[in-house]
Amino acid sequence: MILNLMKKKEIEGMLEELKECVKYIDNVLGSCCSDDITANSIRLSITQSLGYFAKFALEGKEKAYIAGYADKRKFEDRLEKDRMLEVDGRLGDRKALKLTVNKYLGYWHPGDEEYRRRVFEAYLKTRGATQPTVGLPEVEFEGIGEFTKTLHFIASSGVLKRKREDWKKIVTELREPS
Repeated sequence: MILNLMKKKEIEGMLEELKECVKYIDNVLGSCCSDDITANSIRLSITQSLGYFAKFALEGKEKAYIAGYADKRKFEDRLEKDRMLEVDGRLGDRKALKLTVNKYLGYWHPGDEEYRRRVFEAYLKTRGATQPTVGLPEVEFEGIGEFTKTLHFIASSGVLKRKREDWKKIVTELREPS
């Protein structure tokens, strides 16, 4: 499914632009750091901040296909207040009451009943429905299986930015000095 979201040429173009950004970062590190230890420390910090994608781009050994990105800076205030911003899915029958989530943007904690209640309420609000009296459904995320019992941030592919203009914008922002 992820590969269908972007054409191969778009993906390759985006990868090339991000590799150029990483090269730029390397050039800056080389010119501002007096020793390799400092440069490697900063490079490691950048890699950890950007996650696996930067690791692939820095090492150049493997290719990664990224469906898109979510810029938390654009919604972090609302997210901090509401904890989840978008919820959609499908509700099973009354015998095995289960909500299968297929579109989500927000935090999720599988061991916290409050999150389950809020996910269900947000789902009902999305559907313009009222809460049935049958109780809270089990919540599962389509295509994800089990979660560790800790807080997670989830942005499903349907809420990600993925257009060429979106990628150009984030690359430009990464290139600009802070």
